[in-house]
Amino acid sequence: MRAGPLFIPMIYQATNEWKNDMRRSPWVDCSVLVHTVHRVLEHFIPDEMWRLSPGSFLEYVAGETRRSSEALVGQLLSEREVEGRVEIGPVVLNPADFPARGRLVHPGAVGEFFLPLWMKAGVLTCVCHTPLLAPSPRAMKELSRVYGVGRISVVGCLPWEFELYNAFVLQRQNSESAVDQAAAFTSEIAFEAVPTMDLEGYEVSQELAELVPAGFQRKFEVLPLYQIKGTWLTLAVERLPDLVSRTEMAALLPSGYSIGYVLADAESIQRTVSASTAFEVNVNQLATRLLRQGGGAFEREAIERIDFRAIHQRSISEDGAPAVTVLQALLLHAVRNNASDLHIARGEKMLHVEYRLDDWKHAYPETIPVSFSEPILARIKVLAELDLQRQTEPQMGKFVIDVTNVGEVEVRVTIMPTIHGDSATLRFARRKDRFPSLSELGLLSHEASILQRVIDGSYGMGLVVGPTGSGKSTTLYSLLSTIATDKYEVLSCEDPVERFLPGIKQTNVNRGLSYASYLAGALRADPDYIHIGETRTPETAEQVLKAAETGHIVLTTLHTHQACAAPARLFGLGIEPYMLADTLSGVVAQHLLPKLCPHCEEAVEIPEDKVLRGLGVNPDWFGGSPKVKEGAGCSQCRGRGAIGRMVVAEGFHTDSSVHKLILKRSPLAALREAQVSQGGRTLLQQAVQAASTGRVPLSVALSLGSSALS
Repeated sequence: MRAGPLFIPMIYQATNEWKNDMRRSPWVDCSVLVHTVHRVLEHFIPDEMWRLSPGSFLEYVAGETRRSSEALVGQLLSEREVEGRVEIGPVVLNPADFPARGRLVHPGAVGEFFLPLWMKAGVLTCVCHTPLLAPSPRAMKELSRVYGVGRISVVGCLPWEFELYNAFVLQRQNSESAVDQAAAFTSEIAFEAVPTMDLEGYEVSQELAELVPAGFQRKFEVLPLYQIKGTWLTLAVERLPDLVSRTEMAALLPSGYSIGYVLADAESIQRTVSASTAFEVNVNQLATRLLRQGGGAFEREAIERIDFRAIHQRSISEDGAPAVTVLQALLLHAVRNNASDLHIARGEKMLHVEYRLDDWKHAYPETIPVSFSEPILARIKVLAELDLQRQTEPQMGKFVIDVTNVGEVEVRVTIMPTIHGDSATLRFARRKDRFPSLSELGLLSHEASILQRVIDGSYGMGLVVGPTGSGKSTTLYSLLSTIATDKYEVLSCEDPVERFLPGIKQTNVNRGLSYASYLAGALRADPDYIHIGETRTPETAEQVLKAAETGHIVLTTLHTHQACAAPARLFGLGIEPYMLADTLSGVVAQHLLPKLCPHCEEAVEIPEDKVLRGLGVNPDWFGGSPKVKEGAGCSQCRGRGAIGRMVVAEGFHTDSSVHKLILKRSPLAALREAQVSQGGRTLLQQAVQAASTGRVPLSVALSLGSSALS
């Protein structure tokens, strides 16, 4: 596990006019830090602030700039430009993996500010407790004397990381004899502008591997070490690249990044690049083996284990099934990109592979030959325990994969017939130690209290409604996980079961078992709570209402876009108003809205009041000093202008006024008025308020008003 970020500071240049005003330790030269912080804040820091501890000082400056400590460091490094020299960016290391070569020593007072990291080619690299601090001449002489070197390089780290490394050094010192080498160097002590680094044991994170593709690493013979998003990227290189190479590299990276360099020997770079890009698969080579081997037969294991190094080894070996290797590479790519779905369909000349991220589909970056179609889809069917021979009707199932450095992921499979053969849709859900609470999911207290009122009741039906993919099942899983299963009997029927719930008896719908027939039997199994995955047929709706009115608490979902439309949807399934009014406990509707990309957000004007009112929007919902924005689209958000999603929800519980409205089959507007009178806010209102604080694009919020949601 990595200990945390260490940041390589810029080349140190003294500014005596700043240095003379500072009352600092004789071991530290803070002139570069003073100069850079002044450029960032555009004003002087009060003298007393410089006397704070390093951690408190950074927190103070971060608060002044309204940034996190990490983002502040990124800006400090960006601001510190040295004309005509290659900039030195931040790098992340695990200090335990890079101890100083030879026996560690603790150089007395200097150890409070500078600790040894490693020694290579006669250069001592130390770590300092604050980015952009340099050792004073006195400290440099002491370090040179103790370690017997004439060249010193210093990397900076955040103060709390320095404390961890200091503890590591002291532990090593206690277990080994501290030796004062007492070397005397009379020659001038020099800084290394670009620290030399040993890459032994270093592993590139998946995030960096996504940012800097394997082809990029091999072409330029570089290794990505660390990034601050949108600001800095540090690369390990054998020698500093020329201007042409630097320009070409910058063009291939997302906009907004500055590149810094750290020197390392060519052999270690090549070795680490080979290890870090091992998950990439040579599809053409596998296709040749596939033709030579034929489709092949598969055996199913309880959990499909996916390790990118194992994938690489199989891809270059003559053993194993090529289709298995390609499928595992596709699954790995989707999971590590946090995709919600993976779509695999046969085309005329190639296998179409796409994954869904934040509600948008993206093509897999490699072309998969059509010859992989049948064996890959057969492998999916084997894993999901589906019928290999059925190719004219839909099939549904699931399996579990165990991904290196990610953990277990449940994969829900839907097979659909097409004119070219079967297609597969795979939906991912990571297994977690616990389910997030309703508030952690993003539900406000009003909507959370409606659902809590449902499960705290003695009987009745609770509904979570919304379009497909709006997170309804996740909300119900979160709610079910709060029930004390040691006291209450909880039954669940789903199509299929998506997540395992400890203490709950879960059942899959299948060809011989429908929701309606399950409910008929469940009522005789002494349940307290019954969860039905979806109510979509008159038979299921009738059985759900029957279970609710006979003293059970039933939770289910409906496909409607707003809470007030749920009663009308059930009326359409043949439910009588008197039955619904007596059994419905509460309804919550939810939607997932794209969150504004922080890397390309741009301020925009709010439309005129007349236009807003025409969309059903009250201008007062924007509040005072709104900050409405749109995303321009950038490489970070793949041109969408949005990254991630947030939930907005509305709902009502069945009080006396709602009870009367349901009995009368009142129109939606009347139910919406009753909903608002209970203290809730509509989906449209919540979306507009989210836009007014810059959380979602304004156009997204207003689109709810131009639809039936208003």
